[in-house]
Amino acid sequence: MKAQRAHSRRVALALAAGLMLCSAAWARSSPDWDKLLSKGYQLMNAAKNKEAAAEFEKVVAKYPDAPLPHLALGRALKKSGQMGDAKSEFKKATEIDSNLSEAFYEYGTLAEADKQYVEAATAFERYLFLKPDASMRKNVEDRIRFDKQTAADSGK
Repeated sequence: MKAQRAHSRRVALALAAGLMLCSAAWARSSPDWDKLLSKGYQLMNAAKNKEAAAEFEKVVAKYPDAPLPHLALGRALKKSGQMGDAKSEFKKATEIDSNLSEAFYEYGTLAEADKQYVEAATAFERYLFLKPDASMRKNVEDRIRFDKQTAADSGK
């Protein structure tokens, strides 16, 4: 009986140690995005959008499979007037994380501007699915109706 309890304790300790190692590894793999992106956002707030984009590009280069740096870079590029590149960054963010509502909204706005109405409506619908209580829900619903109607009228 004592041997069985000792074995159970060793197993429990090994499991606990394994969980601690997994937790530590997970914590290391999840960077502090606020800290990593803060310099770029400060530059954007100062209307230094090209410099902000350069900062975000550094973070994207280091974390190419993370959605938030792509979203941030897309926003800086959009503010710099580089709509095509911004749209690509928003699209990349949605491909990496299909639950990043802001990326779907941003992608929808640029798809709509490019007269890609079906893509815009789809992106806006995903945005509302992810954020059903969005404060601008009515506005987004109107955009979806517009995009769908325009696509239907143009045969696209």
